[in-house]
Amino acid sequence: MTDSPVSYPSERGSATEPGPGFESGYDPQAPFHAHEDESFSDATDALHEGSGTGEYDTTYYDPADVEEELRRLRPDDAERTSWGYIGTLVAVFVFLSLAAWACDDSVEEVPELRVEEGGEVVGVSTPVRLSINVLGDIATVSGSVPDEAAKTEVLATAESIYSAENVIDQVTIDPASALDGGSVTVTGQALQDDERPGELRDALVDSLDFGDGGLEVERSESALLPAIIEGTVGPVDGSPGAVQVILSGAVPDEESLSQLQAAAEAVWGAGSVDLAGVSVGERTWDQAQVRVTGSVSAGDARHLAFPAEVTSRLDQGVIVDVSGVSIDETAVTLEDVEEQIMVAVEAQPILFAPERADIDPASDGVITEIVALLGTVPDVAVEVVGHTDDVGPDDENLTLSQNRADAVVARLVELGVAEARLNARGEGEAQPLVPNVDDESRARNRRIEFNLIRTN
Repeated sequence: MTDSPVSYPSERGSATEPGPGFESGYDPQAPFHAHEDESFSDATDALHEGSGTGEYDTTYYDPADVEEELRRLRPDDAERTSWGYIGTLVAVFVFLSLAAWACDDSVEEVPELRVEEGGEVVGVSTPVRLSINVLGDIATVSGSVPDEAAKTEVLATAESIYSAENVIDQVTIDPASALDGGSVTVTGQALQDDERPGELRDALVDSLDFGDGGLEVERSESALLPAIIEGTVGPVDGSPGAVQVILSGAVPDEESLSQLQAAAEAVWGAGSVDLAGVSVGERTWDQAQVRVTGSVSAGDARHLAFPAEVTSRLDQGVIVDVSGVSIDETAVTLEDVEEQIMVAVEAQPILFAPERADIDPASDGVITEIVALLGTVPDVAVEVVGHTDDVGPDDENLTLSQNRADAVVARLVELGVAEARLNARGEGEAQPLVPNVDDESRARNRRIEFNLIRTN
């Protein structure tokens, strides 16, 4: 609608006779703009006041007709309105596009570097993106570097500012990465006056010619930072089935350290957990984290029980992450060693003098082989079980089987196996491999078996 009043013929006027309040020179057929210079205030007053007579124009005007008449008389307004809508839509689109760009938190794409030999491109490499997360005295270093020398330099630089026991190594070797164009970013939490995060960032920038990826460390005046524990689990060389768990970090108090040790030993056994890297300091279990990485042998899923052990002893709010533990399908398992012993004694059974527990000298070779196999699993307990056939009274067979098992244990001890690892048990004729129907089947049932028992 426009601001100018518009007059229409009324029931009190006609196309040739103006209604009250209008000058006689008014021509309703004349174009609208011919009246634009006239004053409409008097006409409006007259229309509503009935020229002072108290009479009013009661004609009803359909709003749709009025709107249509306005569009006919003032077409420019409609055109301006359409362009206004288009302009508004364009402005909204531009605003939303800019907002989406400003809120884009996607990871910056790391550029690839061309590797050339003799002027030819033979591959591409990715610049190192080293990340260091600090939590009080603990610095966790992660990222990929091209070789062992670069990893050594990175860790040595970190340990020169944070003590060696407080630097957690999560750096991997990736020959496709390159130091050229690399950067280092330091994040985490530290005390207000702790300058080490910035010093570490600067030292790595200087020593490796890295770019500055930023220093985003939350400062706190309180020493009560969240406890953080890093752990690695891995097989013990030469001991299939045995693992070593190394934990490092900081806990609030001695009781927390004791409970952490109890949780780890409940899963992996006493003697398998190294807590030398765990210190006691001003920490809190609020928002604390325990992370374990490494590898275990196929079939060893003990690490999956660790989160429940930790939270039951410490705090339900502690985050325990064991997703970084992988399964090494190539590792020799306890079952592998046990199977090798079984194959050896099946190929060459341990023989005894008839009705006696004296070991036949012909069995020295297989016993020596068993000793060697047991040496690959030094932390594993061994149960030696004796069996007989069904010839003779049951009680005598039970005693004979026990005596023969004792004799084998004694021979193993003579050959260097720790006596504390060994246990002898006689089963008599109670567990035959095959029915005792002939001499051949009875010979198979007279045997010595070895059961390996994981103690850790």
